[in-house]
Amino acid sequence: MLEVPEIDEEIYKQLSHLDLAQCARVCQKWHRSVIPHLWHSLIVPTNHPEDYLFEHRETFRNMALEDYLYEQQLHLPQLSPFMPPLVKYGHWIRQLPQPESLLKYLESPYDSIRSQEAPTKQDNEVTAPQLLRHIYKRCPNLQVHSLDVTEYYPFGDISKTIA
Repeated sequence: MLEVPEIDEEIYKQLSHLDLAQCARVCQKWHRSVIPHLWHSLIVPTNHPEDYLFEHRETFRNMALEDYLYEQQLHLPQLSPFMPPLVKYGHWIRQLPQPESLLKYLESPYDSIRSQEAPTKQDNEVTAPQLLRHIYKRCPNLQVHSLDVTEYYPFGDISKTIA
């Protein structure tokens, strides 16, 4: 934006995610300077988190699932030239919502229906804890205090991914 990076930093701190996204689309130079700030944190708004979750749950799950499947296909010769967002920008992420919020985002919309039926989980179906583990793997610069998700899901292997 400006020729002085320190001033840019202060300006970016004052902008909303929507404003940062609009700045990133101006030109390649702005895109390169804004992207680290745009991807710094993935935070759920506090005013109406249920509404936000309902509106964006499928999009967030699809982003994580697309990246998960992309990683599974890295050995294939016909790999798509387009990299998923977490591959390109995951290293910029420093803050994520609490694990329980992320797990709600990552659950399949059909999980609540299946939980009322007899348990017939398919072997090839990706679970919310697997996607959460994958997201943490894509965010090597994550600044986190605690990753104890065992009270929400009895999978102790999620924190092993970070170590």
